[in-house]
Amino acid sequence: MKLTFRKTVLLDKLADELFASSLVPPLQHDGTASIQGTNEEVWIFVPDNTPKEIIDQITTIVNAHDPTPPPIYEPVDEEKIALVEAIIDLETRLSVLEARLNA
Repeated sequence: MKLTFRKTVLLDKLADELFASSLVPPLQHDGTASIQGTNEEVWIFVPDNTPKEIIDQITTIVNAHDPTPPPIYEPVDEEKIALVEAIIDLETRLSVLEARLNA
């Protein structure tokens, strides 16, 4: 059975959400993707005997889907981290010295 949804989606993100729910397997019996479509229309293929409750749950996930792309994380710059840690260490030592001088 082909379920069709006309909604703006981020297809990869929606597929991850549906796979995480375990309601839709990644592949159909013939080896093709069970979730296909564009950013404006989605086709979800489920067995013909899929209970209405499961279809309703799939529909709820699709309707709740937020098409906002996930944030892009920049790689960790180890050198920058080391410099920040060195600065913190120096500031701590300076505070200790200032406290001794003012005592």
